[in-house]
Amino acid sequence: MTSSALLVTLQNFAETAARNWNFDGHSVTDQFTSAQGRWDYTDTTYEPWLFDRADVWRMMFELTRNTKWQTQANSDLAYYESRLSADGFFLNKTGEQDTKYSYVHPWSTNTAKQTAAYNATVAGFPNTYSTGAGLWTERELWVALNAAVKYHTVSNSTAALSRAQAMVDQWDQVCAGRKAPLVSYTQHEGGGPGGTTPSDLISSPWMSALYFQAARLYIEKVPTAANQVYRQASDYFDWMNTPGTRGFYSGSEVGSEYAGLVFPSYLAGGLADR
Repeated sequence: MTSSALLVTLQNFAETAARNWNFDGHSVTDQFTSAQGRWDYTDTTYEPWLFDRADVWRMMFELTRNTKWQTQANSDLAYYESRLSADGFFLNKTGEQDTKYSYVHPWSTNTAKQTAAYNATVAGFPNTYSTGAGLWTERELWVALNAAVKYHTVSNSTAALSRAQAMVDQWDQVCAGRKAPLVSYTQHEGGGPGGTTPSDLISSPWMSALYFQAARLYIEKVPTAANQVYRQASDYFDWMNTPGTRGFYSGSEVGSEYAGLVFPSYLAGGLADR
């Protein structure tokens, strides 16, 4: 796919992400509920914020120079910051202090919110990995690394860069020489079906992509870390590209129209510890 075609695809997808349900002649009825993905800003909705919506719109604006996405970025940022507590937690996730929703935005004018979000990630995710620490995912590592890198932009804090390096080192720690950060299905997913605790080792390609996105930002600040990050990316692709890990699958398994394409798995691995 050419870069221009990819950009068109991204913009079409962005219309849905922006809740423009009737984009391009489609007609979406009220029978399409919030449980099925049709949502709006409410103070109890948190799933659509599992990624940094405001920053995605900012990047879309930089790609397209379409002020529509700049307006969307400002709108999402204003709502997000209105729901970020003084301790840096996203209030829509009621009853939990979940730092998976704590994002730092260097382009915001509210420095207090950026500091709160960063501090929450520091308190909520340790510098080093422990098998008994409970839930661990590549996405949580991304949030922590992303927050540290972006908070350095806000504050010029050397501690933030040290924190960022600790996150990059943690990737290697969890990999333990296996080329991918493998943890048990139970530790990655918070448990198995029906209360089971599967011990199969897995990794999430889409979460890992987020990690490498933040790692790329880190090496722009600390070029000496580039070799470490490049090795991690190369090792991870090699691991994914090994048939036994089930990292990729044929698009024909989805539908005949996707024949010839290769898709990354939602979760890869499923291997016993060896």
